[in-house]
Amino acid sequence: MKTSYIGFFLLLSLLTSCTSDSYKIVDGKVYYHEWTFSFGPIDYLLEEADVQTFEEMKGGYAHDAQHAWYHENLLNGVKGDEFRYVKYGYAMDKHLVFHRRNIVYGADAATFRLHSEYYAEDAHDLYWDGHPLYVADKASFKLLGKKDSYDTSWGIDRQYVYYLSTMSDSIASVAPQRMPIGDYDSFEPAPEEPVNKEAIILGCYARDKYCVYYEDTIVADADPTTFVEIDWEIGKDKSYIYKKGKRVED
Repeated sequence: MKTSYIGFFLLLSLLTSCTSDSYKIVDGKVYYHEWTFSFGPIDYLLEEADVQTFEEMKGGYAHDAQHAWYHENLLNGVKGDEFRYVKYGYAMDKHLVFHRRNIVYGADAATFRLHSEYYAEDAHDLYWDGHPLYVADKASFKLLGKKDSYDTSWGIDRQYVYYLSTMSDSIASVAPQRMPIGDYDSFEPAPEEPVNKEAIILGCYARDKYCVYYEDTIVADADPTTFVEIDWEIGKDKSYIYKKGKRVED
C-alpha cells in the first residue's frame, strides 16, 4: 500500500511538471510553455526577448531590459527594466498598469493602489476588476457589498448607479453605461425572496424609493416599494413579474 502511494505521488508530480505553464529558455531562445487539454503542450516563441536580461516574474508575467509579457502576450509600451509585479494579477512600470494581459485604461501608475483583488483606485478614478468606472463623484462613491467579492454587483455615487458585474464584458477605453440615480440614501440591492431555495441569486436587481434597476437599465413602471428578486434575472412587485428587466405579459 505504501508503495502504491509513492507511485501515485510520483505520477502526480510528473503530470504537474508536464502540464504547468511557465517560461523556458532553449538554444538561446525564450518560450512560453503552455499545457492545453485539447492540443497538449504548446511553446510560444517570444521573438523580442533578450535571453541575457530575461526574467520570469510572479503572476504569469516576465520581462527583459526592454519588454514585458503576460504569458505569451507582449505588453505594448512597457519599459521592461521598470516593470514590477504588484499582486492580484496586477503589474506596472512607471507609467502603465496592467491587469493580466490587459492595460488598466487611464490608470495613473504613480497613485494606483489596490484595496482588494477587485477594487482599486488612483488619484482621479476607481476601478473594478481591472476596469475604470469613470465615477462622477469619487468622494461619495460607495460599494453595495464587499470590496473583495465578485458577488458585489452595485456601486453608487450621488449622481449615478454603476452595475459592476458587466465590467468584464465592457470595452476598457469606453465608459460603462451609467444610470442617473433616483435616491442615493435609499439605494440598495433588491431583497431576495427565492421561490426555489436552490436558486442562485446574483444581484441583478436593485431599488431606491423612486426606481427599480436591472443591471444597467431602469425597469419601467416597476414598484420599488414591493419589488423583490425571486430567481436568476427574475423579479416581481405587487402587480407583475419581470424577466431581464422586462415585464412578463400574462
